[in-house]
Amino acid sequence: MPGIPGLAELLERSWAAAGPAVAGSWPPSQRMDRTALLQFCREQRLCVLAVATPATRPLVVPVSFHMDEEGCFWLPTDPGAARLRTLRRNPQAALLVGQGLDQEHRVVTARGRTQVHRPMEVPISVQDAAEAKLGDLRWAGAWVALRPERLLAYDPGSAGSLRTSPG
Repeated sequence: MPGIPGLAELLERSWAAAGPAVAGSWPPSQRMDRTALLQFCREQRLCVLAVATPATRPLVVPVSFHMDEEGCFWLPTDPGAARLRTLRRNPQAALLVGQGLDQEHRVVTARGRTQVHRPMEVPISVQDAAEAKLGDLRWAGAWVALRPERLLAYDPGSAGSLRTSPG
């Protein structure tokens, strides 16, 4: 799509703009590149979406997601969900995908503008990939697309297999 930077460029630009606390906590040697980010997001089914209600109250919800090759997060959604009403008023959102415990963890954070789509507006390639990952999505009466303006991805050395909480 014109005007949308490549995923590798977006990662690079996001890290360059990160503040000293984030940059110091997530050193360059432990940052995911485009390939590692896409692989991690293919493995994960859920993310946490954060939006601000009109009363500026935070609304945080777990949602299913699919990330396309360009780095857009596609969130199939029930058409009556409160997050849709909120995003129609304020399209800014953030999300987090995380896995693991202690030093064995991986984290992706993204923030940017969203667009709400009817199912017939979602590219067939996105729908097919999301269904292969998430299962039957005929229930999704709307899809939220979050195209990150900032995208950070971190892996301190999990080697792809992480210790997770038993509960």
